[in-house]
Amino acid sequence: MSAPAEVVAAFFDDVNAGEFGSAFGRMAPDAEFWIAGREWSVGGTYDRDGALAVVGSRIGPALAGPLQIAVRGVTADGERVAVEADVTAPTRDGRRYENQYHFLFVVRDDVIVTVKEYQDTLHASLLICP
Repeated sequence: MSAPAEVVAAFFDDVNAGEFGSAFGRMAPDAEFWIAGREWSVGGTYDRDGALAVVGSRIGPALAGPLQIAVRGVTADGERVAVEADVTAPTRDGRRYENQYHFLFVVRDDVIVTVKEYQDTLHASLLICP
């Protein structure tokens, strides 16, 4: 059995490699993926497949290159893993998406069951997903 922080690190490794199917495959099918932004078009709560669909249909098409997540700090306590990260990507309109994120993961039995994603939703909505 892996430590929860190792499961989360593997999730980000997959994302950075462009392997979103593998990354989201680390989540339980009924996992809860919450994205901040009550007024943002992609803000809300999704299951694993719903979150992957948002990435594939809304976020991915706005980008001209790979999404890169640079982890700046990790705090793990039992099944909970908090991650501070910088997320960057070139956009199709030539601008550069650069945002700071905080993620809270809950990992049980080597499977991600909860993700809470916080970021500057105004910046995200202006650059990648209105």
